[in-house]
Amino acid sequence: MVEHGDVQQGYQNGVAPEGYMATPEARARSRSEGGGPDLAALTRDLPAVIRRADEALVAMVRERPIVALGLALGVGYLAGRALRRWF
Repeated sequence: MVEHGDVQQGYQNGVAPEGYMATPEARARSRSEGGGPDLAALTRDLPAVIRRADEALVAMVRERPIVALGLALGVGYLAGRALRRWF
């Protein structure tokens, strides 16, 4: 991560260095110039992202099965409570 003293030097043309979020002005300028997200790149990388998330989840379940079961039960309970309130 970049130290705070390097922040001023790192910004060039509204682009933040890695590890920093862009300023609101830079995001607005990017949107107005048609520089939105590259959807082709996002969809191209999506299978790899899903695969990595799946592998991480499987590894977590193998390392801590009781914790994984508790998390699944807790999420299911909260989802059930939320859905019961709306339906």
